[in-house]
Amino acid sequence: MPVYTDNLARNPRIRTPNDGIARDPMPYSWPFAPPIASYSRSSVAYDWNGNSYASGVPRYLPNKYGNTYYAEEGTTNLLTANQSHPTNGTTGLAVVGTNAPLGTISQVASPSWLGGGSAQIVVSGWVSGDDVNLATINPSTGIEPTAIAVSASTTYTLSAHVLGPSSAGWYLRCIQWNSNGGVVSDTHAGGMTANGAWQYETYTLTTASTTAYISLRVWLGGNGTWNFDGLQVEQKAYATTWITGGSTRSPEQLSYTLPQPLPTVWGGVLWHVSDYASSVSSGFNPTYLWIKNSPTGAWRYLVDLVNGDARLQSQDASGTIHDLLSSGVSWSAGQIVFYAWLVDPVAGQYTLWVGVGGGALQSFSLPVTAQITDAQYVYIGNRNVSVDGDWGPDGTLGDVQIYGGRNWVSQIPLIYASGSPAPWLPDSIDIRPLNGTFAGVSNPATSGIQIG
Repeated sequence: MPVYTDNLARNPRIRTPNDGIARDPMPYSWPFAPPIASYSRSSVAYDWNGNSYASGVPRYLPNKYGNTYYAEEGTTNLLTANQSHPTNGTTGLAVVGTNAPLGTISQVASPSWLGGGSAQIVVSGWVSGDDVNLATINPSTGIEPTAIAVSASTTYTLSAHVLGPSSAGWYLRCIQWNSNGGVVSDTHAGGMTANGAWQYETYTLTTASTTAYISLRVWLGGNGTWNFDGLQVEQKAYATTWITGGSTRSPEQLSYTLPQPLPTVWGGVLWHVSDYASSVSSGFNPTYLWIKNSPTGAWRYLVDLVNGDARLQSQDASGTIHDLLSSGVSWSAGQIVFYAWLVDPVAGQYTLWVGVGGGALQSFSLPVTAQITDAQYVYIGNRNVSVDGDWGPDGTLGDVQIYGGRNWVSQIPLIYASGSPAPWLPDSIDIRPLNGTFAGVSNPATSGIQIG
């Protein structure tokens, strides 16, 4: 039987011994082939810089430990393909406003945020107080009041990349229209000052009860050449990464099957860098880890942060939910969140630890006696989307590990204080990003999992 030896893959994880964290010896050998975690995303995706990733190819973006797994919920861009990335004339776009004749629109091959084309407006004769805008229009009729059909009393987020002449002001603007073509409201974002480079702005709003359509505008506050690319309108309370207009980016799902049964006493650690702050209160529900009794069956454990709360939940076979939820955990977009948990029905409690941005490590406990023995199917970053819906954490997940037993618990404060990756313990399952796939090594003696 072949033996698979893992030497170099763990070398970056070695740290000097002065941080008090236990180290595993090198190298490791196992008498069976490394397992492969299952990753899926059934659509093309882009990152925040406009780089594209083919269907089924994970995105690796910066986290605490270099580039790590990026998980994101799905979305649909309500614009047309040419409105969102102008490469075929200016169909669906126009210059509008009281002083629209001051601007001349065309489609150019460059400059382009995505590459391949952008819309360009050259403004001449503008003076303070003039009203010149790029606007989305109905591609079939050429009019603005029916540009984008939307639902009333619903939250949407508009976003765009704009390249403008230095020192000129600009902002995203949204006109809401009723079914008769009348203006319901005309509002805009805070605004930007162009600097000669591509800039990005978002604007979130809730439509009125009489709104049937909206149009995205970009107000232009100065003479010169303006370019527009990477436009998006989505039914979200925040902006997600861009996707081609008229298409849907599917949510990402990373899954792994743990050996049965799950250890009675188990837990784990992870680091997360969120795209959104805890103050986002509508729609954002970052579920880190989801364990089920079968791919299409009931969930057994849920680990997440949700709108400023830290949560560890279990659901036993009778359907009873045990919920350890503590409020007052706040974080900012881009801030590093450390999360650790312990499920210990033998001792009669669940415990979780949360640390944000290097601040104090908080711990919370809940008395629980129920033992769950049929938790096996792990989903990281999203649930089983086709069955349970889209609940992505929208950000990078680094150094995710699951351990069996309690011998690692005393190291949690040390791991957090040192800022080092959690120690890899013998007899665990290790899965790490490698050449665009999630490959790893395992030992069936226990159940553990590691990402990043």
